[in-house]
Amino acid sequence: MQTDSFIEEERLRIFALLAGKPVWQSSDSCINVCSELDWKRCVAVHLWYMLPPTASVADALSKYESAFQGSEEVKRYACPPLPPYIDEVELLGLDEEMNETDSKKPLYDICFHLLKLYSDRHYSLQQLLDPSTVTANHLDYRLSWHLWNVFQALNYNHLSTSCQGLLHASYAAQLESAGLWEMAIFVLLHIPDSGRRESAVREMLNLHCSLEETEESMEKEQSLTEKLLIPIQWIHQAKAIRACREGDKRSEALHLYKAGHWNHCHRLVIQHLASGLNKPKAHKHTFNAS
Repeated sequence: MQTDSFIEEERLRIFALLAGKPVWQSSDSCINVCSELDWKRCVAVHLWYMLPPTASVADALSKYESAFQGSEEVKRYACPPLPPYIDEVELLGLDEEMNETDSKKPLYDICFHLLKLYSDRHYSLQQLLDPSTVTANHLDYRLSWHLWNVFQALNYNHLSTSCQGLLHASYAAQLESAGLWEMAIFVLLHIPDSGRRESAVREMLNLHCSLEETEESMEKEQSLTEKLLIPIQWIHQAKAIRACREGDKRSEALHLYKAGHWNHCHRLVIQHLASGLNKPKAHKHTFNAS
């Protein structure tokens, strides 16, 4: 009887939702249940109203993916799960541009990736831990690094060694640039390979250990040795390298001694320090006036 033309579109959208129809063609227009919903509500709508009660979250995600990706049979009717920092006005245009330029690496919200991981334990962790899923700053690895440690505690370990190294190195560099180099060492201590771990920590110490013994520097060294269990010899070797770079032979010899490099310290003392001490003193000549 085409009486739907006298019913408000919002009410028709509710009827279509209760009927389990995401898209319904009325007498006057096309009713889209998901037209004004964000992607999380779209997933919820598919789980609660479009699927049977026994359906899983994986089933709802699969149906939602078909809704925002579209196919030959079904046109797109839901918004894609883009990160929250992207303006809603730009969603469709950005998504189309992204699909044209980089179809292998879609830009999705980290919450969507977490739902995918919940549905499939072997889902890729590399794209989940990409900073672009959370922030517009692609060099901000704070959440990515901490989330990776949570995944490890939950036995999600299927991340390649190169990606793990990228996480550790990037977050350590971020902390170092903020002046928190001692916390960067804490991050570097999570590198699985012992040789690379030691090399990265020693390099960080070489860059930032100072010869000046201030209260702040002593607190940092105490924290490194007592809390992070960094060998004190590594710190003294870093100071010896800095003293050598600055031409301070006495400090270099002292820290080489404390670092346990006896032979190098002995050669330094003989060549540069002891040789200056053993020079014969010049005799003073006195003349008696006669």
